Amino acid sequence: MTRRNFLKRVLSPVICLCLLMTYIPFSKSAIESDISDLLGAVTDPGTADSFEQMLGTDADGNRYAGRVWVDKSVYKNGDIVTLNSRNEAGSSFEVALEEDEAFQVIFSALGSSMSTKETTVSVDAFNPITSSTSTLGGTSVDNTPLIYVDFIGQYMEIKKIQSVSLFGASYGVIKNADGTYKVDMGTGINPTTNEEWRTDEDISLSIIPQDDGTQKFEIRINQEILPIIMEQVVTETVGGKTTSTITEILQDPLRVYYTVGVDSDILLPNGDINISKIKDYEYIDAENGTVSFYSNRFGVMNPADDSGTVIKGDAHIGFRPSLKNRYYYHQTNQYYSSSQ
Repeated sequence: MTRRNFLKRVLSPVICLCLLMTYIPFSKSAIESDISDLLGAVTDPGTADSFEQMLGTDADGNRYAGRVWVDKSVYKNGDIVTLNSRNEAGSSFEVALEEDEAFQVIFSALGSSMSTKETTVSVDAFNPITSSTSTLGGTSVDNTPLIYVDFIGQYMEIKKIQSVSLFGASYGVIKNADGTYKVDMGTGINPTTNEEWRTDEDISLSIIPQDDGTQKFEIRINQEILPIIMEQVVTETVGGKTTSTITEILQDPLRVYYTVGVDSDILLPNGDINISKIKDYEYIDAENGTVSFYSNRFGVMNPADDSGTVIKGDAHIGFRPSLKNRYYYHQTNQYYSSSQ
């Protein structure tokens, strides 16, 4: 029997583009089942390419300097994923899920920096998030200031952590015997900061079981490996006339690809849902004979508003702002979002 999925409720994705925040909530997506069969999937439009609007693709002076952009996008089978607008090989692809997979999820992260030089005085580029070396006492990924957490919806599970893309290359993900994960080894120099990175040491992936039977997916990113768009501004004064030249080093975001589907523990051998295992589930609609499953949890870390409506999922990002950021400084925690 071919099983398909159908989404009952969707919300707009939320994108972080300010390095002042501690937690950034993302959207939710769901599939709906008629108990005997899964019908189909619906998701919000993907926003994996929105860094081009948020951070710019042309020279913009210091308009975007010092910010960190992150995104979580959820796609269904057959969706076209657009990663950038360059129309080159790899800029887009069609989602092709396995039978037990309901959603394709892509997490993305990208920083923005700036270097300036005026005649003989220059200011070096900086990493927009705190350096683990200078501030947290070590370069291990365990000391990283950038952590992504995605709480998977009840009776759903991560089916596969597929790959990590970074600086134009794709790296596989290995599942170890103890259930942990490791990114295939790759190494290089961050072209913006000239810092050395290693994928197997600077990216940590973990699926952590929760007390309520759900999963928490955690990605830890050492700041040395974060791709950064950098504006280079050179100001020169000759004969009393001052001119400025702005160039830009472009980078694609670091991306992690993974899939989510219905928990195999609640399925019968023929693929139907075992109702006896989800009797306490909140989203069973007995009147219509349907049950809805969501790709990620919501309403726990981000509860309902005054009207009783939950509009934010529980996936979030946490990081430490760079002490060297000369373009922004901390006033209050703020959220910048897009409902496109």
